[in-house]
Amino acid sequence: MKKIAFALLLVPGFASAQVSFTYGFSFGPGAFLGFNTSGDPINITAGSQPIGAGPAVHTFFTDDLSGLGGPATWGTQTLLPGTTTSDAMRLTFDLPLSFVSIEASDFGADDDVLSLWAYDGPEGTGNLVGSHVLSRSSSMQILDVQTLFVASSSYNIRSIRFSGVGINNVNNVYFDNLSMRAVPEPATSAALGLGVAALLRRRRKA
Repeated sequence: MKKIAFALLLVPGFASAQVSFTYGFSFGPGAFLGFNTSGDPINITAGSQPIGAGPAVHTFFTDDLSGLGGPATWGTQTLLPGTTTSDAMRLTFDLPLSFVSIEASDFGADDDVLSLWAYDGPEGTGNLVGSHVLSRSSSMQILDVQTLFVASSSYNIRSIRFSGVGINNVNNVYFDNLSMRAVPEPATSAALGLGVAALLRRRRKA
């Protein structure tokens, strides 16, 4: 499940369009030690181990919740960070973001703390740009989707860390629909601008 949306908005100080993109973790079922979305409007690289760790301890799993009452907007592949610790997952972006969000839910078996942190450096390093933390009781069901988000007027989000810590102090919350808004590189901005200009000319002729 991939959804791509382009929002052509003028950005003060950049005079270019923003690109909005939602990634649905559609890289197939099974277990993965990190992943990369090369070729998408915003390239995402996932770290597979906590900062300062030796051997990788994080595994990214995707599950099909569509037959278990999962949200229709989550499609057939949903991220479950299958870790043995409470260490957060890490994603790094190839373009600076002004906004990032991710949806989370669970089956109501335990209390959960949902957390999202955004940084101006790769791999969850550098300065903390912002954070969003939600505490949810065991009443949070799979259709009770929660959205974690961080916005930055400086367009300087380069990576995030996120986790959903519940029973036994380990990550056991489902995530999906990672949404991002970025300022594209100058060449991409120019191409988008030409496309918008062409559409405007067509409308005027019509």
